[in-house]
Amino acid sequence: MATASERITYRLRRCPLDADAKRCAILLSLAFPDIQPEAVRIRSLAPSLNPWERPHTKVATLTFQITPASLTGQLDQNEWVLPIQELESPLILDTHFLGLTPLNEVVVRTHEVDCIAISGLASHPFGSWQPKGEDKSFMWLRDELPRTMPGSRSILYGYDTTLVNSKSFQTIADLASSLVNLIKANGWHLSNSKPLVFLAHSLGGIILKEAFSMMAIGDDQGRHILDRFLGGIFFGVPSHGMKTSHLLAMVRGQVNEQVVSDLSTDSEYLGVLDDSFSGLVLTRHMRLYWAYETKTSPTIKKHQDGHYSRSGPEDILVTKDSATRKSHHLRTPATFPVNESHSDMVKFRQDDPNLLIVLSKLRDINEYGRPPRANGDQRMDGPNYASYLTARRSIGLEEGRIDRIKDWHLHGDLRERVIADLIHSIEIPGRDDRLDTIDEAFSHTFKWIFDKNSAFLRWLEEGAGMFWIHGKPASGKSTLMKFIYQSWRTSELLYKFSSDTIQVKAAFFFHDRGVSLQKSFEGLLRSILHQILVGNRGRLRLAVARKVASERQSTNFKSQDWSVHELESCIRFILQQTEVKLDLFFMLDALDEYDGDPEFVCKFLKSLADVMENSPNTLKILFSSRPWDIFKQHFGNLQSLQLQEYTKEDIREYCLGFVESESEDISAALSRLTSVVIERANGVFLWVKLVLRELVAEAAKGRRDHELSRVLDAIPDDLGHYYTRIIQRIPEKFRWESYVIFEALTTKRSSRDDILDLLELVLIISCSQSSTYSEARQNFAALHPRPSRGKPDTPGAAERGFFTHLLRGVVSKSPSNDVRDSGCEYYPGSAWVRRHESRILTMTGGLVEFVKLSRLRDFPTVQLVHQTVREFSNGHDFKRVMFGNKAKTIHDSGDSFFARYYLAGGSTWWRCAGDWRDGGRHLQRYEYASGRSLKRLIDSVPNHVFLRESKEHAPGQSSITGPLGFAALNNLQIYLEETVQANPMAFRETKELLLRRPDHILRFGAVEYAHADAAFLKFIFDSGYTFMQDPKALKLTMICIVDIENDPGNLVPTERDTRYLLEDRAAVFIRHGAPASTSIKVSKEYGVHYRMGRKSIQLMHLANTIELIDCLVENGVDVNTPDSSGDVPLDHAFKQLLYAGAKGEYRGRQKEAAKYWYFQRISHLIELGGITKNTSKEVWKEYLTPIERLGFDRSLAQDCFRRLFPDIGA
Repeated sequence: MATASERITYRLRRCPLDADAKRCAILLSLAFPDIQPEAVRIRSLAPSLNPWERPHTKVATLTFQITPASLTGQLDQNEWVLPIQELESPLILDTHFLGLTPLNEVVVRTHEVDCIAISGLASHPFGSWQPKGEDKSFMWLRDELPRTMPGSRSILYGYDTTLVNSKSFQTIADLASSLVNLIKANGWHLSNSKPLVFLAHSLGGIILKEAFSMMAIGDDQGRHILDRFLGGIFFGVPSHGMKTSHLLAMVRGQVNEQVVSDLSTDSEYLGVLDDSFSGLVLTRHMRLYWAYETKTSPTIKKHQDGHYSRSGPEDILVTKDSATRKSHHLRTPATFPVNESHSDMVKFRQDDPNLLIVLSKLRDINEYGRPPRANGDQRMDGPNYASYLTARRSIGLEEGRIDRIKDWHLHGDLRERVIADLIHSIEIPGRDDRLDTIDEAFSHTFKWIFDKNSAFLRWLEEGAGMFWIHGKPASGKSTLMKFIYQSWRTSELLYKFSSDTIQVKAAFFFHDRGVSLQKSFEGLLRSILHQILVGNRGRLRLAVARKVASERQSTNFKSQDWSVHELESCIRFILQQTEVKLDLFFMLDALDEYDGDPEFVCKFLKSLADVMENSPNTLKILFSSRPWDIFKQHFGNLQSLQLQEYTKEDIREYCLGFVESESEDISAALSRLTSVVIERANGVFLWVKLVLRELVAEAAKGRRDHELSRVLDAIPDDLGHYYTRIIQRIPEKFRWESYVIFEALTTKRSSRDDILDLLELVLIISCSQSSTYSEARQNFAALHPRPSRGKPDTPGAAERGFFTHLLRGVVSKSPSNDVRDSGCEYYPGSAWVRRHESRILTMTGGLVEFVKLSRLRDFPTVQLVHQTVREFSNGHDFKRVMFGNKAKTIHDSGDSFFARYYLAGGSTWWRCAGDWRDGGRHLQRYEYASGRSLKRLIDSVPNHVFLRESKEHAPGQSSITGPLGFAALNNLQIYLEETVQANPMAFRETKELLLRRPDHILRFGAVEYAHADAAFLKFIFDSGYTFMQDPKALKLTMICIVDIENDPGNLVPTERDTRYLLEDRAAVFIRHGAPASTSIKVSKEYGVHYRMGRKSIQLMHLANTIELIDCLVENGVDVNTPDSSGDVPLDHAFKQLLYAGAKGEYRGRQKEAAKYWYFQRISHLIELGGITKNTSKEVWKEYLTPIERLGFDRSLAQDCFRRLFPDIGA
C-alpha cells in the first residue's frame, strides 16, 4: 500500500546523462540528508527532449517513501533547486510539471513515434492522467503505453490552467503559442525528428486545434511540424462548447475569465476554430478519434468560507454532440464512449478495459501514418498520408548488401561511389539562395573594411579565433558579409605563400525566410561539412567516409538518417584530424536568424575554438548578428566591429542630400532636425529614409519647428515599433487593401517569376473580395472607364477590350499613338500609373516601393522596402495590428488572393504573370494552410473556361471540363470533401475524366505527390467513382511510363520516383476494374520499343516495380506472355538493361543505381517463373557476374539459366 508521501509524484530534471535510477536516488539523498537512497522510488528516467542541451541530461519521475523535511515545510512552493557538489549544474525538483516531460526512454533504432498528452482545464499535467485512489504507482502514459507500443515515447505538456485567484491572463492563443514554441525548441522541425501523435483532454484539445492553425499559417518550421502529426485522440474536447456557468462564477472579474468564456456553448470562436481544424486535418490525412463521457460530473460549488469544491449538482459537462462534433450518429469507428465522468475519462487503471480500447486506437494511428516512400524507403519527410497501396517491397541500391563489404575503401570505383553517396546525402538544396538575394554593395561602399588600419584586416591576415560584426537591423550587415565573402582581397589576405596547408573557405548565411535547413543548426552543419568535402578531393574525404561508415557499421548514406550529433562529430573530426593540414575560414551571417536557442549557437562557436587548441589545423570564424544581449554576453570580449559606427558619415551625406532635394521652404524646415535624425539613426539607413519621408509629408501640410519636433519625438527608434505605428496610422478605409498588398508581396508565387508589377497588384486588389468568377471579371473591367463591350465571362472578351491596349502598350517603352488614342493609360509615367502608385503608397504607409526593371520595359514593379518589413508582416501579430479584434474573422491570405486573380483570368491579361495552373496551386496551398476552400468561386467558373484553359496550357492531355476535374488535378481535398457532403452522388453522376494527370505534374515532385495521389484515388473510388468512367486512364499512364523508359538517363533517382508513382497508379486502376492485359500501340515516338520491332506493348512488359508485377500476375497475366515481337517480359527487361548501358548515360552512382533498378526487376521475374525466349547466353552471363555483389540471390538465376541453356555449365 502506498504511503501518504508516495501520493505525490515529483519531476527531477538535469540528471547526468550516464545516471541510472540508483545514482539518481543517491544524488537526491545527498541533496536531502534526512532520507536514504532506498526511500526514493524512481518511476521513470528518460533523456531530456532538448537536442541543443550541452551536456545532455535526463529527466526522472519519482516518489518518496518518506518526504524530506525541507519539502514538507514549504506548502506554497512547487520547485526546488538542489545544488550537488559533484555536479556542475544543480538538479531541479518540481511538482508542477510545466513544459514538456518525457516519461520513457526509447532505443534510437526502434524509435517510431512521439506521443504528446495535453491535459484539460484546471487539471494537473501529470495527475490528471493517473487513476483516483491512494495508490499512485501506476500512470498509463508512463507505464502501459511504452510497454504495448515499444517504439513510442510518451511526453506530457504542462501549462498553467489554475482558475481560482489566478493572475495569469493567458488566452487560448497564448497557450497554443507556448506549445508551438516548445515543440520547435525541442527539435521537432529537424529532418530526423519522429512523427507525432497527440492525446488531448478537454481544453487541451482546443489548445491543440489553435496550435495547428498557428503552425499552418506560420513559418516553415511550424508547417513541417504540423505535417509530422499522424493523428490523435480527443477526450471530451468541447468542439461545440461546454457548460461553463459554474466555472464562470469562479473566475468572474479575474484576468482569466476570457479563457472560460471561449469554451461556452455559444462561443463563435469554437465554431470558426473547428472549421479550420477540420480542413487542416483533411488535407494532411490525419486519423482522429473522439471519445465522449457517459457519466455526469459534479459541478463546482462555492462554500461559505470562500473555497470551492466539486460538490455541486451533477451535470453533463461536454455533450456527446460537442465531444464528437456531431458525428457519433454516423456510427463511425472514429467515435467511442468512455463510461466515466469528464474528469475521470482519462484516469485509466492498469486493468481498465477502456485503456485497451485507447491503446488499440493509438496503434491504428501509428500504423495508418506509416506510408511507403515513392522510392521505396520506409518513410518520407513531409505530410504523412494513409497508405492505400500494397506495402512496397522494392528497395534501392543503398539498401542492398553493398554495405556488407568491409574493405570497400580498397576498391576504386566502390570507394568513389561511397564518398559520392556521403557528399550527396548532406547536400542542402538552395544552399546559396540567401547569398543570391542579398544586395550588392554600392560603388565604394564597405571598401573601408580593408583599410590598412582596419582591425578586421589585421585579424584576417595575422589573427586567430573569431571576429564579430554586429549592428542594428537594416544597417547592412549581410551586404558587408557578402562583400567580404566575394572579395578577392579576402582570399589574398588568407593565403599563406610558404605554407603547405590546404585553404578552405566555407560560408553559411542564415535565412529566416528560407526553408528549415537554411536557418537551422542542422543546416549549418550540413552546409559547412558539404563545402569542406566538395572542395577537398583527397585523403580528407576518405577519412570522413571511413569514420562514419565505421560508426554506423554501414555505407548506407541517406539524407534523412543524419543526426545533428553525427554531423557535429564529423566537423570536430575534420578540425582535429591529421591526414591533411587545413587552414579553415568559416563565415556565418545573421546568427540572429538561427531558428533555435541563440545561446546554443554561441556555445557551439566557442566550442569550436576550444577544439582547435590542440589541433594541427587552424580555424578563423567571422560571424555577424544583431547586438542581442546573449551575443554580448558570449562574445563581448572578442575583436569586433559595430557597423553603425562606420556608416554615420554615409548617413549624414544621405540626410543632407535628401533635404536639399526638397523645395526651399521644406528644406529650411527640415534642416534644423537633421542632426537629431542622424544621432537617432544609429546606423540604420531604412529608419532615416522612413523618418525623412514622414517629416517631408508633415512639412508639406504646413507644420514647422515645434510641430515637426513633436512628430519626430513620437517616432520610435525600434523599427518594429515604428512599423506598428505606420500601420495604425493608415486610414481604416484602406486597411483591407493594405492587408492584400502585404500578403501579396510576402507570399511565394507559384509561377517562376516572383516579381509583382503594378498592374498585377491593382488587379489582385480589385478581385480580393470577389466570391464568384463573374464578380471578379466585372471588377477587372471596372478598372477603366471604357471596359470591354463583351460580357466579362465570354471567351476572348478581355482581348477585345481595354486590356488589348494594355498589352500593346507593353511592347514599347514609348507607347504608340494607337495606344494613347485608345484611352489606354498604362505606360511608364502615365497619369494612371502615377495615380495608382500614389494610392498604394498611401495604403501601405510607404512600406513598399516601386522599382523599374529594364527587362520589363521600365514598367513599375512593387516590392517591400526592406526584409525587416517582411519579417514584421509575417509575424503572428500583424493581422491583429491591422484589424484589431476583427482579425479572428479574417481567413484570406496571399494564396487566396492569388488564386482569385489567376482563376478569374487575370493572367490572360498579363501573360508573363502565370496561368490558370498557378491558380490551382495557390488554391491547394490555401486549403493546406487555412483548412478552408474557395468552393463558391470554383463552382462559379463556367465549364467552357476550364475546357479552354486546359486545351491551351496542357495540349495533348485530358481536357478539364468542370470544377471536379480542376479540383482533382490540383488535389483540392477540402473542396472535394465539401462537394460530396453537398451531393453524395457527385462522383457517381459526373461525366468528368478524373483519373488522368498531365505529364508536367507527374514529372515534377513525384515523391511529395505520391502519397497525396494515393489518398486522392482512394477518396474518389470510395465516393463512388469507377474506372469505367475514365477508361483511357490506364493507357495514358502507360504512355507516360514509356516516355521515361525511352530515355535511360531518366532512371536517376528523381525519375525513378516518378515511375514508381505511375506504376502505383496502374496497380490501383487494375484493382478497380482496369483490364490487366491492357496494351498500347507502338509508333515512332516510342523510341526503343519501335526500334525493337514492337507493334504493341503490354503493361507486364513495362512493369518495373515488384508491386505492379505481382498485381498483374494476381489478375491473371502470364509472367511469360509474349508481345507483338515475340519478347516475353524477361526478354524486355534484359534488352532495356543493354539499351541503357549502350547509351552510356550513367556515371558513378547513377550507373550503379540504374543497374540495381533493372537487376531487381529481372530477379523478381525469375522468382515468379519467368524465362527468356530471345535473350542470348552471353547476355545472361553478363547478368550473372555482378548479381551477388548487388545483393541478389544467385541460385534462382543460375537454375533458370541452366534450364534455358542446358548445354552450358554453371
